[in-house]
Amino acid sequence: MPFQLELRHEVLGYTGHYARPALELWGSGGVIIQGMLDALGPHGVRLQHIQVTGSGANASETLVTAQVPSVGTVKFAFDKLEFNFANFTQAFFEAIPKTMDGLVAWMVKAVPDFKFASHKFSYFCHSFVKDSTPQEALRAVNARELKSAGISLGNGAIFNYTVPSKSWQTQLLIDKSHHLVGGLFISLELQIHTGKIDYAQVVLDGRKYLADALAELGLMIPEASA
Repeated sequence: MPFQLELRHEVLGYTGHYARPALELWGSGGVIIQGMLDALGPHGVRLQHIQVTGSGANASETLVTAQVPSVGTVKFAFDKLEFNFANFTQAFFEAIPKTMDGLVAWMVKAVPDFKFASHKFSYFCHSFVKDSTPQEALRAVNARELKSAGISLGNGAIFNYTVPSKSWQTQLLIDKSHHLVGGLFISLELQIHTGKIDYAQVVLDGRKYLADALAELGLMIPEASA
């Protein structure tokens, strides 16, 4: 039987780098803010949730940041688009692809020949191991120990892979949690070296990729396996 993990904290991040800076939007704050409001409005974002910063040392530090209530932030820059969400509901997670489509749609309309160069998704979580300990779970992942190092508290593992059919490069990391006492830390980074992607398909495939990889290691996050 696999070790079942009880989620306590999870974070999903994304960065999409543009093929070229969207300088056509320089000085078009109204267009940028309206585009973000249209895409994020269903999640409770209003004008008072958006901040504009432009006093950095260089143009790449100019940001329009939308605070998504109780969830995290979405940031527009002239060279990239980012979001960082934590402890979201299942309904919010399922809505992310539609939200991303909305965030991209207004840029495609406003910037001729707009496209991305690459995408990076990063997910991590801290969990308890049901009816067991992180040491036991890690022993199933990495049983190797250093006799000269002292008393083992559990040894983590890092797995690096490429998936040519999807233009993916992945890194899966499993270790003891330093945030949750008695917990396990898992992270998956997924880099996509292509411009156009289907956000809904990537989210679906990424979730299955994580579930399948964990299953091979004798671990299961019920929420990711549903």
